[in-house]
Amino acid sequence: MPKTPPNEDLIVSIESAIKGSEYEKKASIRHDLSNHLKTHNNNFFKKNREWKIIDKLKEKNCVFIEPDKGKGPVIMDKEEYIQAAENHLAGEIYEEVKVKSKFPVDVLQKDVKEQLDILVKKKVMDKYGRLSLIVPNPRIPNFSCLPKTHKEGNKVRPVVSSINSPTSRICDWLVKRFRAFEKPASLSTKNSFELADNVQNWKLRDDERLVSFDVEALFPSIPVQEAYDLCAEWIESQNISDDKAMKCTKLVKLVLDQRWLQFGEKIYRQKDGLFIGNSLSPILTEIFMGNLEMSMKTKEWFPRIWHRYVDDVIAVVNVGEELKILEQLNKQHESIKFTMELEHQNSIPFLDMRLSREGNSVEVNIYRKPTDAPQCIPWDSCHHPAHKFAAFESAIHRMFRFPLSEENREKR
Repeated sequence: MPKTPPNEDLIVSIESAIKGSEYEKKASIRHDLSNHLKTHNNNFFKKNREWKIIDKLKEKNCVFIEPDKGKGPVIMDKEEYIQAAENHLAGEIYEEVKVKSKFPVDVLQKDVKEQLDILVKKKVMDKYGRLSLIVPNPRIPNFSCLPKTHKEGNKVRPVVSSINSPTSRICDWLVKRFRAFEKPASLSTKNSFELADNVQNWKLRDDERLVSFDVEALFPSIPVQEAYDLCAEWIESQNISDDKAMKCTKLVKLVLDQRWLQFGEKIYRQKDGLFIGNSLSPILTEIFMGNLEMSMKTKEWFPRIWHRYVDDVIAVVNVGEELKILEQLNKQHESIKFTMELEHQNSIPFLDMRLSREGNSVEVNIYRKPTDAPQCIPWDSCHHPAHKFAAFESAIHRMFRFPLSEENREKR
């Protein structure tokens, strides 16, 4: 009998054994193992022992990445991860590009400089402004995948890191300017706190029910040309000079034209859609979805209550009309496809809330996904104390900020 349990070997062996198992079985085994280790060895998760586990897992040819939603690292077989990424890149919206240069970043950088020179010649930008938008030693945006551990199957979310790309400084400059503009018309909600405040005023009829809609792959589904046209109209509607409006629209066009990415040794180009990971994508998506919402708002079939947060929508619809409304939503634009989730036992999860019907009113409670890991920064780490307390302060703030009932608040 060893003096200390072989915890590292146990984790590595179990991860190797369950690699081909079903999603639910994997989650159940990992949950049981975690509880066992915490019960029998409270010091197991200290930092020095974690690094030993990582070193052993590296020998297994694994990759360590964050999940799409939730906390904690995800361990994947390297070949399985590469296969998942290549399967996604084999889709219709991507094309592999054969180039003379192994890394054609110089071509992209040259295009940026030429477009900025045009703006300088038109006297809408000075040479110092031009220099501030040029990235020294740029690189092609890097493609990666985040596994969707909260869903069954080996589904992934594509992410394109635009850090130090040739247009990264232009994106940051545009985002900073756009924040001062008047927001585009939409039915979006700022965050769960704002929505929770609105929920208190909802009065549901007996023939109504709560429904959640979700847009499939929102960012990659946004048509680039339409998003640019709507963005240009929005910029021109602002109280700014013609020169500033032209400068902004030209720079947006430059960013949208550079849709190159790299995975491994291959170079790809995204035919249409916005990058997840580009700082300009959320604003362009909000403009496009806001325009779509305002056009649907006038239709007689449109839900009486509709609040959207990025790609998630909470709505109130008449009982029996759920499928009809979903069908109508999917007819509004060929690129935007919605899915639907109905309330179950008079409640439905949305963002980090669970909305429950109580008579004609809606009660708010805190919701955590089944895959949520109760993790925080270890106290013996080198992080600033403010960072260590951040997770606790956030949870406490949410508990008192949400309009929870006394019973639900005591449970927290």
